[in-house]
Amino acid sequence: MRITCRLAILFLALLASVSVFAQQEQTDSLVVLLSSKSAQMVDVEGASYRKVIGPARFLHNDTYLLCDTALWNVETKIIEAWGNVSILQEETVLTSDKLTYLIDMDLAQFRGGVVQLQDKDHNTLRTRYLDYNTKDSLAVFQHGGAMRDKDGQIIESDMGTYDSKVKLFTFKEKVNMFTDSVFVKTNMLEYESDKNLATFGYGTNAWQKDNMLSSDSGWYNREKEIFFFNNNVHVMTDSQEGWCDSLYFYRNTSDVEMLGNAQVTDTTRNVFALAGRIEYLDTLSKVTLTRDPAVITETEDQQGIKDTVYLGADRLVYYTVRMCDVDSMAVVNAKGRLEVLDQDPVSAFRKKAAEEAAKAAEEAAKNDPNYRPAKKPAAKPQAKTMEPQNPKPARPESPKSESSKPETQKPVEQDAPVDSSMTDLAPLAPIALPDSLAQRSSLADSLALGDSTQVADSMAVMENIEQEPPKDTTRIGFLEALKNVRIFRKDMQVVCDSLVYSDLDSLARMYIEPVIWQEVRRQYAADSITVVISDGAMTKASLMSEAFITIQEDAELFDQIRATEMLAFFDEKGGLKRFDALGGASALFFIEENDALATVNKTDSKMLSAI
Repeated sequence: MRITCRLAILFLALLASVSVFAQQEQTDSLVVLLSSKSAQMVDVEGASYRKVIGPARFLHNDTYLLCDTALWNVETKIIEAWGNVSILQEETVLTSDKLTYLIDMDLAQFRGGVVQLQDKDHNTLRTRYLDYNTKDSLAVFQHGGAMRDKDGQIIESDMGTYDSKVKLFTFKEKVNMFTDSVFVKTNMLEYESDKNLATFGYGTNAWQKDNMLSSDSGWYNREKEIFFFNNNVHVMTDSQEGWCDSLYFYRNTSDVEMLGNAQVTDTTRNVFALAGRIEYLDTLSKVTLTRDPAVITETEDQQGIKDTVYLGADRLVYYTVRMCDVDSMAVVNAKGRLEVLDQDPVSAFRKKAAEEAAKAAEEAAKNDPNYRPAKKPAAKPQAKTMEPQNPKPARPESPKSESSKPETQKPVEQDAPVDSSMTDLAPLAPIALPDSLAQRSSLADSLALGDSTQVADSMAVMENIEQEPPKDTTRIGFLEALKNVRIFRKDMQVVCDSLVYSDLDSLARMYIEPVIWQEVRRQYAADSITVVISDGAMTKASLMSEAFITIQEDAELFDQIRATEMLAFFDEKGGLKRFDALGGASALFFIEENDALATVNKTDSKMLSAI
């Protein structure tokens, strides 16, 4: 029994020794010299080295190490390699002039010279200080590095990493990303090469030409050319400034989409836009505001009094078009609307009525027996001498001689009528006509133009004459407010279903039950209202179909005017100075007597005007 136990103990000890020996052999066999021109053992300062002359090829952790020359310290298990050094691991390639490979740490160290790391997609990282773990497939660089992707985009930073297993580049500290038109600066950036996606971190700033943006996070999809920024987004251009919770920038089209508490300020026109979503289409120069949008404008009248105008709706759209690109029918319609509003029916009616009254009075006077027509003033006798309306300078007289003496005038026959008014006229000097032949001779003979340059010059002149006039590139603005339109200012409020404004005619057209309140007391209503805007103020309003005006006199009494159509005229301060009621006009007025509204005046007429 004891012998059996001793044999078992010896057998286990033998197995343990064999296991340790096998493990040692496995550790030593982790680095394999696959090929070289020569290899020999050398002693350097008491240390034993294996000197390998290449091209040499080593294998460790399924990673190939290639170089021209290598010194392998057997005791410290360190390989010094130089000359066309390369590390190949699956789809990752590192190249440099030299490296130090720590076998026990699975670590390749590159120092001093430029080292280049390239993945399967040819994304290339260059630096002078890099560590690569062959077991974890992880590269760490410091003291500055730059990566250029397959499309030419460049990312640089002070330090960073590359994880070959997940295809992830990480850049930290003073990160800069360059594209062909956008520059990004941030503190941290992750680039997933397989997804072509760059993710930004805190303190991100981006520039495109003169436009600047800042945020605390975001990403860039290189394949779709889309930038996304969120968390404290701030945008600045040469004339605008904006804020929002998040922003999309479509790089191919330069379109912008702002989301969540979006606000844009136009510093050149003192205009502020607020909305839950603001969309800008660069190709159409079109801005669309949705999700409780509003536009606020600061105005100042001629007296220097400032006011704020608020415009809100379910959807606000503003866009500009070059004048040469505006639809011709839109120009014609705008001109027609202006011509209609420029008319003054009441003044025209009064003028026509006055002319008809004057004509009727004249006809009645003719039937009056006491009527005596006014005598016409006697005609003045015609002057005996006549001067030409456009006298020409007298011709120089020739020297007098006997031969130049005038002949004796022959007597006029009795049967010939004599115009006494012409008898005193001096004989008219003959008019010297220019010699047409002489003029023709002075003209250049076009057939005699042998010089080709003169012909070319004449043709160039004709081409310039036939050229079209330059196009009018003035930007024309169009505004559309749709659903639940509301306008507020200090002395005016407006509600309607929709509103359209154009710089072509400076008319604000309101549709579907529009109502205007002015100075609280006055209310204007109609099926549609057109307002003339000049210098940011109303100058004239046209109320079409079922026009109705009320003016509050006290808490319970209101003056009322109704007509088919009405025209309201406003002064410089926006106050009502005149209105005209046209077609089936009816009015109800309260007249004040002794500081009290004591009389009601009701009138009906075809036309009514009040000042």
